[in-house]
Amino acid sequence: MSLPIQGENDNRRASATVFGASRLSLFLPTLVVLVGYGLLLLVLSAAGHAGGPIARICLIVLIVGVPVIAVYAALRAATLGVRLEPHALVLLRGFPARRPVLVPWQDVAEVSVVGRFFARAGTLVVEDVQGTRTAVHDLKSADEAAILIRARIGRFQGVAALLDGLSAIGRRGSG
Repeated sequence: MSLPIQGENDNRRASATVFGASRLSLFLPTLVVLVGYGLLLLVLSAAGHAGGPIARICLIVLIVGVPVIAVYAALRAATLGVRLEPHALVLLRGFPARRPVLVPWQDVAEVSVVGRFFARAGTLVVEDVQGTRTAVHDLKSADEAAILIRARIGRFQGVAALLDGLSAIGRRGSG
């Protein structure tokens, strides 16, 4: 059974390499706040201060703060990533950024990874030929993404050098 073609970009989308968010690095703050305030509340309850102002603050953080942090992390996880498509690099910066950043391959000047996290997550920084830097934080396998992007940049720079050389020969005349 064959699937119907849905549009002219179907083949290009299928060949894209995708890197997603590191869920561990996004949800770790939620876990730290939950465990920290939960333990503090248990200690206060064991000491007989369960009705005190600090215990009430702990309850507010656990009831309101933890779900808010978790929802924020979930929204970032759902909207963050990098796609290496045949004609452009697509940078999805995550919530609250609304639009992806599209950088044509010939416009990518430099790629770096900063802030490596223990879960193989990091921040991928892409600079274009105009000097504009775009960062994608909490990216899983950011090092691998940078390696693939650099390899693809090298191919485009090689093609550009070849075209420049052929253009120079054409301007001089070959015979």
